[in-house]
Amino acid sequence: MKIKALVIAPYEGLREVVKQVASEYSQFDVDVEVGNLEEGAEIVSEMGGDSYHVIISRGGTAEFIRQVVTIPVIDIQVSGYDMLRVLTLVSGYPGKSAIVGFSNISQGASTICSLLDMEIENLTIENREEVRDLLTDLKAKGYEVVIGDVVTVNAAKEIGLTGILITSGVEAVANSFEDAERIHGIFDGMKKELDLYKAVFDHDKRGMLLLEGKRIVQKNSCAESLLNTPKRLESITQFAQKSVELQKESKMMFEHEESVWEVTASPLLIHSCVVVLKKIWSKKDLSKGIEIYELTRTHAIIGTSGQMKSVKEKVMESSKEERFVWIVGEHGTGKELVAEAIHQNSEKRHLPFVKINCKQIGDVEWGELLTNSSFGTVYLKNIEALHSAGQQLLCQVIEKRKNGPRVVVSSNQALLHDVKKGNFEHELYYSLADQTIFLPPLYERKEDIEALVHLFISQLQSKIGKQIVGIRKDALMALQEYDWPGNVDQLKQTLKQLISESKSYYIEKEATEFLLHKLQTHNDAKNNSIYNGTLAEIEKQVIMQVLKEENMNQSRAAERLGINRSTLWRKLK
Repeated sequence: MKIKALVIAPYEGLREVVKQVASEYSQFDVDVEVGNLEEGAEIVSEMGGDSYHVIISRGGTAEFIRQVVTIPVIDIQVSGYDMLRVLTLVSGYPGKSAIVGFSNISQGASTICSLLDMEIENLTIENREEVRDLLTDLKAKGYEVVIGDVVTVNAAKEIGLTGILITSGVEAVANSFEDAERIHGIFDGMKKELDLYKAVFDHDKRGMLLLEGKRIVQKNSCAESLLNTPKRLESITQFAQKSVELQKESKMMFEHEESVWEVTASPLLIHSCVVVLKKIWSKKDLSKGIEIYELTRTHAIIGTSGQMKSVKEKVMESSKEERFVWIVGEHGTGKELVAEAIHQNSEKRHLPFVKINCKQIGDVEWGELLTNSSFGTVYLKNIEALHSAGQQLLCQVIEKRKNGPRVVVSSNQALLHDVKKGNFEHELYYSLADQTIFLPPLYERKEDIEALVHLFISQLQSKIGKQIVGIRKDALMALQEYDWPGNVDQLKQTLKQLISESKSYYIEKEATEFLLHKLQTHNDAKNNSIYNGTLAEIEKQVIMQVLKEENMNQSRAAERLGINRSTLWRKLK
């Protein structure tokens, strides 16, 4: 197979030399275009440079081309013959002469001038922007002739100097073709070997990335699908860079399509790193009541009352120590928020937060979550509802585990009475209650209501699509006077309804008092009702009552309730 080569000649005359040389190299299939510096690089991009095997060019143009392709770019070197030709030519010119060019020209010129004992000023430039000022300075000093590349010659013409181009002869072009053949052979062998490794790399079920600094050198198809957002890609890249800085292996976690993935960053060299993404948990494998998620931020614990200041202090203390924490508080006081705050202020905040609702979990083996070091915090919500088998499992896990995530538990009330009655494992209680945080009900810290109200207004008004700017003072006083049996959660829900129904920029007193009256009436009715619980639970209680009255005859009970037997049976499940 022929070597497909693209030659970018910085000046027109070089095109003819290349065509002459190319005719003697039958193993090449050559395209030749003319373009200098950026123009040459633009031509390569337009022609699909990476579709060629090699590109041949000269000097600064070759450097620009290297920035837009990944294939080898061969430089046509300025040979001794080229320098001898141009120096012989300039020796016949009267007046002062200077050589001005990039290092690939000036270094060779300096050597030749020394050998021939020629006194010619030799100046090296770093970029094309320097040329005009340098030539203007030379002209002011009495120089008449400048020798150099295309950039130097063009600038010389513009300011009235004689410019002589250092051209590349047949010898230099022939050498570049031989270099191209040799380097293509090496590159092709390496590419075949790399393609084999890449096939294995891409076939791996894990996501894999190779990074050099901030640049992703390679990633397989699995990583491509996982890192499908700029935010996640940036997060993984920053994580990998941190691992390289510390020169140690690091781990983090993230969620993707109902699965939890572990990320391991391992430094290779000074600036490079390999990142492996491995699925460790699928949410479909989790039992009902278990959630695993990244906790990127959590809301601040609001309150300036003495009780809440104490809570904040204990949260910070608990975050710094790897001890079990038990949070006690009525429903709606913000126990989950406190658990999240403990996690967010700990050293393991970059790892996932696991929430287990003990009211919902069954007999599945969820205990391994408590020993998996890939998680940051495991929060056992409603620990008082954990069944006996679960309590025994938790005891065993805590006794055997040597490391793992932080464990935080919560309950609606202190369980010491249950422990004494034998309804809760004695050993488990005293293990988990290592540190206890008591959350006061809202009626005990009414001085915090104003701050909570303003926080919830700012959170809710944009979500609901209203432009609420505040609350009337008398409306706020009405909220402060209410007892809030549902605590902070009930306050937030009430404000959500007030914002949704508001027809002005402020929450008004009348609307607030009307809603609070409805809440109080509902609470009074609930307290006086023989039925308690959710709507579904009350419905089930009513059905059971009718069944008892009909001597458990399902047909008569269904007839009285106005439903068929299958519906009755389904509602009782």
